[in-house]
Amino acid sequence: MALLDLCKHRGRRIRGGITLLKIPSSTFTVVLLVILGTNCIYPLLTDALSPPLWWDEVAYHLAVPKIYIQHHAIVYIPFIPYSNWPMEAEMLFALGLLLRSEVLSHLIEWTAFLLVCWGLYLAGKQFFSPQVGVLAAALFSATPMALTLAGTALIESTLTLYVFLATVFYVGWTENRRREEWILSAIFGGLAASTKLNGALIPLILGVLTAACTLKQSKSFKKAVMHLVLFGLISFAIVSPWYFKNWLHTGNPFWPFLIEILGGRDWDLLGNEYLLGFIRKPNLPMTLTNWLRGLWYLTFDYQNFGPPQVRLGAHYLILLPLVIPAIFWEKKSCRRVLHKVALLALIYYTLWFLQTHQSRFLMPTTPVLAVLAAYGVIWLTRIENGKYSSIIRCGLMLLLLSTHWFFNPSARGLISDRWEYLSGRISREDFLASRAPGYAVFSFANEHLPEDAYVLLALYECRGYYLERRYMWANPISQRVLRLEQFATSEELSDELKARGFTHILFRPVRLEHYAYIRHAEEVTQLTYALLRENANLVLSTPALELYEMVYRESSE
Repeated sequence: MALLDLCKHRGRRIRGGITLLKIPSSTFTVVLLVILGTNCIYPLLTDALSPPLWWDEVAYHLAVPKIYIQHHAIVYIPFIPYSNWPMEAEMLFALGLLLRSEVLSHLIEWTAFLLVCWGLYLAGKQFFSPQVGVLAAALFSATPMALTLAGTALIESTLTLYVFLATVFYVGWTENRRREEWILSAIFGGLAASTKLNGALIPLILGVLTAACTLKQSKSFKKAVMHLVLFGLISFAIVSPWYFKNWLHTGNPFWPFLIEILGGRDWDLLGNEYLLGFIRKPNLPMTLTNWLRGLWYLTFDYQNFGPPQVRLGAHYLILLPLVIPAIFWEKKSCRRVLHKVALLALIYYTLWFLQTHQSRFLMPTTPVLAVLAAYGVIWLTRIENGKYSSIIRCGLMLLLLSTHWFFNPSARGLISDRWEYLSGRISREDFLASRAPGYAVFSFANEHLPEDAYVLLALYECRGYYLERRYMWANPISQRVLRLEQFATSEELSDELKARGFTHILFRPVRLEHYAYIRHAEEVTQLTYALLRENANLVLSTPALELYEMVYRESSE
């Protein structure tokens, strides 16, 4: 059998004198390339070429650039807190929306996914061997969260690309001290910071490591500090326009942090409690045991850390231990690079653990995990002169194929579901009406509400991208323009809404219990129900969403 034949090999001397196998036409490599290629196609067949459905993309990743386009400017949006954070990826999405293509926004993230796969191959080839590169790319592409998010307008793929490039150029600089790679690492670190608020930790960490390497080599503290400062200045030059924008809009460049010192427009400490509490809601207790078992939890208890589609997958938990012997016993020249990659993987993982345990936020770490796992497998095939290499390769191929999306009924079902739209059998409106809960109400509002209507999205409904009328969130977790807990009666709230010019309310009556953990949740919910009962008329009702018209009564003197 081909999979069990012992592959012939000849030694190949590469960097540092490491002898690796060269089997460019082996069944193993061919299978890896097939897995990689089919994984790159999967996002196109699911989400990338279809209208947006994921909650966050229609709540703000696409909604914010749409508002900017409507106003022909980058305007202050007081009710979407995420608009006050760096939004480099969303500006790329704006290009697609300007061209009247929401699909282009999906394709931007899909392209970032492809570039990470290509970069993994090149990095593996540069530092280790082509086989390590191909296997690392295949492992990353098989990661459920990467495979799923690559077809959406969520920004994890873009962020992962920038973090990966900043990391690769940093490692390259430590090996050859080429100034260009050091500068590129700082630039891509700045782009990571421009994509997500906590992305600023990447240039900070790499800058500190750069200074440490300089100090170790030159024994000059002054030179190390200069490297740190220059690295930081390059990264800051990239991200600084976003900090300036945030300062201009909110009075605080680091909003919502440091509000006790710098303040924050339309925000307060309760807002921080709500927003950061929601982000950290899935978190485990911050203990060493949970840190050590993090990947185990994300593999077997993934439903507690996000949707099943964005789980980590079992590949890393199974394969990462294989690299541990290589880290200690591999030849020095190769071990040096492994130590750097392993250190960065530990740092990135720890940063994730100290922030939020939502699984998709770990995605920028997965490329370095894939490199380590891939090297562990290839190293294992070489010990004992490759005696067990065919068995190891066969086992890995069985693992990758058994978890491949093609053999997953739900994945094939998702493709069949999307094919109705992709094949032209149904329109965009029909697609969204049948797959986005409550979309019929958005569609009705777009068709029947007057052009000057002003709609309040309550309580936790945020999908403003679907709405073609002016709107504002009433989400108590994510906005502090309307501080709902401060209204004693529905009449007081009604007067405030009248003063602000609201004409309608879109109310989502489902899953309210999901947010019952926040302070004032019960009072705010009852206040909203009283408002709808006493100061609004029901226009349209569906199980997922309701549309009301505000009725303002004349106040008695």
